[in-house]
Amino acid sequence: MKNRRGHKLYLFLALNVLFIALGGFQVRAATIILSDLDGTLVKTEGHSPFGTYYKLYRIDQRVSVLQKPIEGPEVLHISTGDFERYKNHLAKGQGHPGQLISARLKDAIDPATKKEISNFIPGDYEIRDPATFEFFKEGRENFLLQTLERAYKADPSGKSWKGPFWDQMVKALSTAETAQGFGVLTARGHSKEEWKEFFDFLIKKKFIKFHPNYDLIFSVGRPEFDKYNTEGNVSEKKRAILELISQRLRTVPVLESPRLNSDGDRQVLSHFLIFAEDNQEFLESAFREMDKHARNRQRASEIKFAIFNAGTDEEVQRTGRPRFSVINNSGLARRVTAEEFLGEFLPVSKTSVCKNTATKLGGEK
Repeated sequence: MKNRRGHKLYLFLALNVLFIALGGFQVRAATIILSDLDGTLVKTEGHSPFGTYYKLYRIDQRVSVLQKPIEGPEVLHISTGDFERYKNHLAKGQGHPGQLISARLKDAIDPATKKEISNFIPGDYEIRDPATFEFFKEGRENFLLQTLERAYKADPSGKSWKGPFWDQMVKALSTAETAQGFGVLTARGHSKEEWKEFFDFLIKKKFIKFHPNYDLIFSVGRPEFDKYNTEGNVSEKKRAILELISQRLRTVPVLESPRLNSDGDRQVLSHFLIFAEDNQEFLESAFREMDKHARNRQRASEIKFAIFNAGTDEEVQRTGRPRFSVINNSGLARRVTAEEFLGEFLPVSKTSVCKNTATKLGGEK
């Protein structure tokens, strides 16, 4: 059995290892990128072969004899998009149905027959934790790797399953140094070992050159992250991680490598923290957190904050902000240009990170 106490210490120790390494006498401005996986690095909707399914279970107990007999598959696998659309309309348990009006499914299958299911009654199905989320967590098999292998088999080019932020990830993982600043912030609950196998596969198939920084892989669906929100609010857990990283970055002095400031009018010494996400609720929570830090006049080291909205064009338009935007000191957003992003993609540190740690995290053997 795994040491749960050790799990609880993981985030604290991981950040300390990273930021102690940053705290040398000659510290360059660091670029840290945290990206979601589903819908951001990879496509999970439409005809994407990367879809990871949630498992819904049919209830059998009706409210009364007047209710229409419950039909449909005993277990239903539905996509992330379908789950997000209907999760609030599902049954709350046996005898407590939810919405009893038929709804359309974009991507769902009956695992018993392997047949596609196009319609279902949300109120006839319930969530059973942890079984519903089995494919999103550490398990008897590496479901994360299996999903990637299945997607690759269906489309070796990756064209149908590469997400909106994929190219930025490839750029970040193109050198051992810049790979130090790339991580994943996801609602999934996979282990570090499972993530290593996932990125091993991407390197083997020549999609990327180096591993990300595994101290910056935050799978907030894991139990060690429950202390950041005991009610299981993923948005709050992600916000808490961004807050902690921002606080720690401010303690690391920047003595070289100036970059364009948040207002876009002059060069300053600052770190760069980027968050990429497609879930609009999570993005708004992240924007409020980053805005709070951007307005903080009592800061030590300055941080430039940016958000990449991997949502649909309509979702981006509703925010009133550019898809890839920097938050200025007034709480407004300006567009991040490709030149600004690529030109300022500075390694976490070239001189102060422990060489052994840099070699290991950079993916070199």
